[in-house]
Amino acid sequence: MTSPPYFGLRDYGVEGQLGLENTVEEYVQRIVEVSKEIWRVLAKDGSYYLNLGDTYGGSCCGKGDTTLFDNPLRKKVADSMYATPKPQRKIRPKCLLGIPWRVALALIDDGWTLRNDIVWHKQNAMPSSVKDRLTNTYEHIFHFVKSKKYYYNLDAIREPCKTEVPCRKKSEQNKQCKGKCPNQKTAKSFDSAKRDFGNMVKHDIAVRRLANTSYSDPLHYKAYHCKGKNPGDLWEINTKPHPFAHFAVYPEELCIRPILSSSRENDVVLDPFMGSGTTGIIAKKLGRNFIGIDIKEEYVEIARKRGLRCTAHKVADPVEVMGINTRVDLAIANEVLRQEKVKELMLSGVTVVDPKTTYVDRTVEVGRDTMLYPNCTLQGNTRIGERCVIEPNSKISDSIIGNEVTIRSNSVVTGSKVEEGASIGPFAHLRPLSEVKTRAKIGNFVEVKKSVIGRGSKANHLTYIGDSLVGEEVNIGAGTITCNYDGFKKHQTIIGDRVFVGSNVELVAPVKVGNDSSIGAGTTVTKDVPEGALAISRVKQKNVKGWNKRMELQRKKSTKKKD
Repeated sequence: MTSPPYFGLRDYGVEGQLGLENTVEEYVQRIVEVSKEIWRVLAKDGSYYLNLGDTYGGSCCGKGDTTLFDNPLRKKVADSMYATPKPQRKIRPKCLLGIPWRVALALIDDGWTLRNDIVWHKQNAMPSSVKDRLTNTYEHIFHFVKSKKYYYNLDAIREPCKTEVPCRKKSEQNKQCKGKCPNQKTAKSFDSAKRDFGNMVKHDIAVRRLANTSYSDPLHYKAYHCKGKNPGDLWEINTKPHPFAHFAVYPEELCIRPILSSSRENDVVLDPFMGSGTTGIIAKKLGRNFIGIDIKEEYVEIARKRGLRCTAHKVADPVEVMGINTRVDLAIANEVLRQEKVKELMLSGVTVVDPKTTYVDRTVEVGRDTMLYPNCTLQGNTRIGERCVIEPNSKISDSIIGNEVTIRSNSVVTGSKVEEGASIGPFAHLRPLSEVKTRAKIGNFVEVKKSVIGRGSKANHLTYIGDSLVGEEVNIGAGTITCNYDGFKKHQTIIGDRVFVGSNVELVAPVKVGNDSSIGAGTTVTKDVPEGALAISRVKQKNVKGWNKRMELQRKKSTKKKD
């Protein structure tokens, strides 16, 4: 249960407080954001009671009356609200803004279920000097829930009935009160009712509509519950004076019904706008636990003096306890965590060339003397060894990088392992389940997928290696690809040790290439290559003499036809 600062009424002297927004829409949105946090921590069967009062527009908080500016706080509120109004919406003078229902409808749109609009009628409301409208004597208390099935104990807050009537159920008559309700003054049996009202109440007797003294018409007489009547949604509760310095303290009696009906003993009651702690005082008296939050230290001290065990917990930076309700908040929180991680790396011996443009997740580990250049991104469970170089615009995710590895510019490594002394890139892509062994080299515009590149092997440029096992000291020429997919499933290519693969070679899997063998440039390999053999499948070259003269003669003929 809580009561946030009302729109445009008070300045509590705390930066970022609610109630001083420039527009009604901003105020409503901030209440919605706070309510999202309440939703996050509220039990599935819990309830959210929100007390809100309304505000009139255009009066500038008394700005028309210059005597009111003896109070500097009130002037500050007025200046904040009306000195520079937002162009998209002007607040009309004397217009009741309907703040409570604007908030309620926004919360309904945000997923809350509104069960009651309780009217708090203040019979001793403060008199008003206005002459062209009625004095405001009530505020709203909205009862919201998260789920259709929520805890609610109506019996705990029933009120005594004014008259005594028979119970509605025979079981109640026999077991609970033997046919008579204990809190009522006079009894009317069915027989006496029939004598009093004759045939007029025949139907009412049948449905047990009796003894409701709020109606003079006997056709509206109703039977009350033996434990008392439902208190309804109009609560007549007077305001009470408060000895402490707080602008707006609601009476303790206002908290009793919500806490009794919507919580069990030892449940936790939360008030995120605790103020002087009234909600907490009643929660403790009723056997509940309490958590209160307020941004003004003086109010926390008031709550402590009233008997609540509480302290103001100071933090060096408000961001440490910020909530994340929007994408803007998320970006701010991510930036804080990023800066902390980069600072931690630098203090541990990692060189970060530009901390402002280096992005490292908190789960990443980086060894000493490694250098991180601008715009590199390290994500997930990545572990990078010592004395590595990660050049600009590289992205490494969930990968293990050994010592003295170089990841050149604009390379992407995902779910892979790169061993000591290897070199990747620039513009290389290691897809998941790839493994590059010691001193191997993957050059520019090379893609490796679910393959092992053996120790000392190299694919320097323009190559695709997929679903392959490549041995040690293998040279793979430019333009080589492993054709691993036949349209139905993937197949494996196995290349032995010390194999030389020329440029523009196609290895159609499944295929095996033996140790110490060679493959000529432009070859399409569709069969296994034996150990130490040369595989070549080029079309025999044919030279056509005089070709240029023949083409020249053809061009002249073509020109004459056009003329």
